[in-house]
Amino acid sequence: FLDRNRGAIRARAAGRPVYYSPSGGTSGRTMASAVPTLALENAEQRARLFDEVAREVRACGGDGRTTVNLFSAGRLYRSLEIVGELLERCGHSNLPLGARADDAEVFAAVERYGADGLAGMSSRLVALANA
Repeated sequence: FLDRNRGAIRARAAGRPVYYSPSGGTSGRTMASAVPTLALENAEQRARLFDEVAREVRACGGDGRTTVNLFSAGRLYRSLEIVGELLERCGHSNLPLGARADDAEVFAAVERYGADGLAGMSSRLVALANA
């Protein structure tokens, strides 16, 4: 961990892009420790993973769907963007509503766009199920 962190900090100092990934779990609260990694390495790993996931989803007939994306964005969080990229690679239409959408907005988007899937933090999905 420390060697990787130092390498990313040196890369940033050398003018190479660094990807910051905050800690905080599903609480939605960014913790103080952001762990920098090399941006190119992160993007390459994500692309390989997404390609594998997309192959499996399409093999199961999971493409052609519309998914409301309720993940978070901002304050160093990029999950809305990253999950959106994964959804699109899987052949889904991504509706990036975000974590701050209230229940009425979510239900209206599902109705209006004919969404047949929700993606979000487990706590948010449970709250919607109980709404």
